Amino acid sequence: MTRAGLEVRVGLTVVLAGVILVVGTMWFQKFQLVEKRYNFFVRFDQVGGLVAGDPIVVNGVESGRVERVDLGEGHVVVVLALRDGVNVPDDSYIALKSVGMMGERFVAITRGTSRGAFAAGDTTDGVFQMGLSELMGTAGTILEEIAETSRNLKEILDALNANGQIENTMSNLSGVSERLRTVADGSAPRLTRAIERFDHLTTMMDSLVAGHYASLDSSLSAFGRSGSKMEVAVDNLEAVSSDLRDITSALREGEGTLGKLIQDDEMATKLESTIAGLDSLINDIKLHPGRYVTFKLF
Repeated sequence: MTRAGLEVRVGLTVVLAGVILVVGTMWFQKFQLVEKRYNFFVRFDQVGGLVAGDPIVVNGVESGRVERVDLGEGHVVVVLALRDGVNVPDDSYIALKSVGMMGERFVAITRGTSRGAFAAGDTTDGVFQMGLSELMGTAGTILEEIAETSRNLKEILDALNANGQIENTMSNLSGVSERLRTVADGSAPRLTRAIERFDHLTTMMDSLVAGHYASLDSSLSAFGRSGSKMEVAVDNLEAVSSDLRDITSALREGEGTLGKLIQDDEMATKLESTIAGLDSLINDIKLHPGRYVTFKLF
């Protein structure tokens, strides 16, 4: 075999291996050369290692691949490439999930019931669900916090045990419990008698009410009637009070003879003068009746 023929064979082998590699990679990722797809965008707070080429599953059926993952302002934008004909209602639930021990990611879409569907270029929000790796990391943090709390509790207990406070507290609680039991045992007969007396008193009250029910009912009825009469009396008092207010107002304003007499100082002076003159006249009649009365006989 000549050197030129060997180089040709090597070249053909390399080209064939490259073609097999490309075709095998495309088959492994389940891409078809003639398959048509449409893209829409989903925003996530984080993606947990999602990369281009990860699968998209719609209601459990693989229906596309992640085309691109871009970092945005405050969120991550994932470009989904779905096969034509796979409709996703616009109220669907889109989540990032993990599978396997290594935490491989995929986009899970649960179809909604809306009549509208996502079209090419639409944008929506998705939910990131923690996988096993994130849970293990969270569990590690929780275990560290539990261990730290346990150490703090142990230090507190050691400090209390060093001063004997726990032992003293338990001893005091035991003493208090013993005293309470002694008091309860000593007071048991009196408590029993008190309960018996209360029961007897209740029985007496029941019999008293039963024996005088008619009298109590009539007394309550009479009390109700008295209340009605009291209401009428209060209404009458209110009316009298209103009349007195009107009379007082009229007197203050000088209405009527009495009002004028109260308000007019000149009239009051004349009245006093008239009364004084009448008083003088009566006294003179008493002292000299002959001046005013004359008796003649035949």
